[in-house]
Amino acid sequence: MLYAEKTAIPKIKSFDQTGNVIYAGSFSKILAPGSRLGYLLAPKDVFDKLVLMKQVADSFANLYWQYLASQLIDDYDFNEHIDYLRQLYKEKMDTMVSSLAQKSDDNMAFVVPDGGYFISVKLNDDIETEAFYDELEQRHIGVIPGNIMSAAGSGYEQYFRLNFTLPTLSEIKIGIERISEAAAAAKQTKSPVI
Repeated sequence: MLYAEKTAIPKIKSFDQTGNVIYAGSFSKILAPGSRLGYLLAPKDVFDKLVLMKQVADSFANLYWQYLASQLIDDYDFNEHIDYLRQLYKEKMDTMVSSLAQKSDDNMAFVVPDGGYFISVKLNDDIETEAFYDELEQRHIGVIPGNIMSAAGSGYEQYFRLNFTLPTLSEIKIGIERISEAAAAAKQTKSPVI
């Protein structure tokens, strides 16, 4: 995870004294989302079996992205790259948190993350979610609905996620303003309970 602060939680693999822990990671968040390139640390016998399973699952590993990742690690200061991403995303996250804090008022609540890519937001129960998403569409704002992220596919109708890594600081402020407007408009359209 790309933590906003310098202190990261130790990986379980760092405590492994017997070689029983398999560690898997991805370059998606630190190189490019479309790369779909990962890495794995495992005992050789387990690793060899996993390679066979992958070859059965797909026969076309992305050699271009493997080459790029290799070059990044070999020719550049990889830790400096990670530090750059941490600083960049922390500034964007702080801007989104600040904007949400100013606009969330009585219509929504959110969780301040330790880092990563997303902020989780919960609409108050008196906001009609269908109307909310209609209002967002009219304002040209896209969010990730909570049910999409749920294994059950339901139960998180009032939740959505916001990505703070892609938009500029200005776009973040405008986006949160529009989300706040959409929530207020959807609240007004909620049918009264009889």
